[in-house]
Amino acid sequence: MNEIELRKLLGAKVRQARKAKRLSQAELAKRVGGWTSSFISQIELGRSGIPGDSLADFARELGIDEYELTPESLSPEHYKNASGYVTSPEQISLWRNRIALDRTLSRDVRYILMTLAAPEFLNDRSWMTFTRIDEFAERSGEDLDIIRDAWPAVVASPYLEQEKNIEWAFWLKFPE
Repeated sequence: MNEIELRKLLGAKVRQARKAKRLSQAELAKRVGGWTSSFISQIELGRSGIPGDSLADFARELGIDEYELTPESLSPEHYKNASGYVTSPEQISLWRNRIALDRTLSRDVRYILMTLAAPEFLNDRSWMTFTRIDEFAERSGEDLDIIRDAWPAVVASPYLEQEKNIEWAFWLKFPE
């Protein structure tokens, strides 16, 4: 991952944590040392990083560990469990962020992958997604032909692993 991608992922983490705490950008800016809401926006968009001397303040106000706001927290060793599969809500968020930034995937493939992690498709006990092409199109409200055309690329993507020979059951996984 390059520096821009890292900043975007860290910015997405900040935005997600801020929203979970129900803070506005202005409120967070004030709480972390008098920054402006514009600066918080720049961080969330990945255009700026968190100043090192403010890291502890950001972590405290967002209710997360300081380490979670560092580029090291985005390393494969951190966000993957030993198996490489998604096994928690936090990992779902990181998985979706990685897909959103992956420009090797078409827009339709990115959309389908991200939708597969939605609660209506994902079993949060096994962390598997279960759906057939026609069922996905119907439940997501998308055009069946578009889904049918994109499906082979979705299944072949490094973000899914098909469960044995069951064509409609997939593990969500992080690419190697």
